[in-house]
Amino acid sequence: MKKFNKILFCSLALVPAIALVGCNDPQYFSITTLSSNELLGKASGGSEKSFIEGSEVVLSAQSYVGSNFLCWIHSSNRIVSKEANIKINVSQATSGSYTALFEEEAPSSMMYAMASEMNFISADYDDVSKVTYLIEYSSSDNAASYKTLCSGTYDQIQSTSIKSDNVLYLGKAGNLYKYNFRVTLSSVTYLSNNFTSNIGQITFDDEVSTKTFDKDGNITLSASHERGTLTFTLSKLTSSLLV
Repeated sequence: MKKFNKILFCSLALVPAIALVGCNDPQYFSITTLSSNELLGKASGGSEKSFIEGSEVVLSAQSYVGSNFLCWIHSSNRIVSKEANIKINVSQATSGSYTALFEEEAPSSMMYAMASEMNFISADYDDVSKVTYLIEYSSSDNAASYKTLCSGTYDQIQSTSIKSDNVLYLGKAGNLYKYNFRVTLSSVTYLSNNFTSNIGQITFDDEVSTKTFDKDGNITLSASHERGTLTFTLSKLTSSLLV
């Protein structure tokens, strides 16, 4: 009996040690690369095999003669660098796919767009100043589930341009995505009396896809609200837009 108790005690003493060793097991994460258009350039450095956490992976984008590299996009929704060669420190946050994006001449060929401009025309005042906004989108197939594209504050008197590293993936030919948009103006400040108003949510009826780019590579949406009219523009990614 004493021998059994001794073995049991030793076994129990080993459990925390084994668990501790298990907690220190290395973690592995996937880093993959792809080219937005293999006729315009190639991407390298990623692998279908997983990399150990904390290691460093070098990704390279090479544009072919006559083409132009724009940026690296992580997981189809965020610009992470405009440099052709980048280093990724492997972690859960950095894992995923990295797309080397090359500039497309035809707007309908570009798979990505970003919010580029917004203009709120008030029905009550003509001196709209600071605007705080939240832009959300949903797939036309799942209109009830909205995701955030970007948010921020801009001074409309100075410029109607808005900037973000977040992008919208529009898909490729044969696999196009269609989206609906809504914008929440949580505060609009008017210059004359420094009055701030909560306009609220404005929904756009038009669907967005690569087919709705105009010849200049823009998609402009407009919607009326009892407090005014909001115009919102998405633009295909170009070298001039990313400056």
